[in-house]
Amino acid sequence: MDRTRTAATSWAPGVAGLTAGLALVASLLAGCAKPGAQAPGSGGTVHPSIPPGGFSLSPSDKPGTTGPQMTISGVMRAGVEANCMVLTTTEGTQYQLLGGDRSIYRVGARLTVTGHVATGIVTTCMQGTLFKVTKVVSAS
Repeated sequence: MDRTRTAATSWAPGVAGLTAGLALVASLLAGCAKPGAQAPGSGGTVHPSIPPGGFSLSPSDKPGTTGPQMTISGVMRAGVEANCMVLTTTEGTQYQLLGGDRSIYRVGARLTVTGHVATGIVTTCMQGTLFKVTKVVSAS
């Protein structure tokens, strides 16, 4: 009988056992969350907190919702993430520009942009207030 084991077969039973154990713990915990079930150690009951009518987003939370039109001026700066830039005002407020003529978005460029603050949008830059540009003018 050959008793040679490869690295792949030596860890496989351990992973299977761990997976089965995690599945067992998850199913036990899921049973604790049933409405009306006793909360462990509290003497109370568990009631899910779902608002009447279910969940919904308010208008300000919906992707792409915008604020009032505004015009801001500042200098383009390199963002903390690769390929990201932000418009920094003299007060230090940072805006990540969405749209507009990207050919003039370069580090050090002085710009005046018109548009709206955007909410409910996620970007990879994760820096500055999102600003949907409708007009951009180079001031440099």
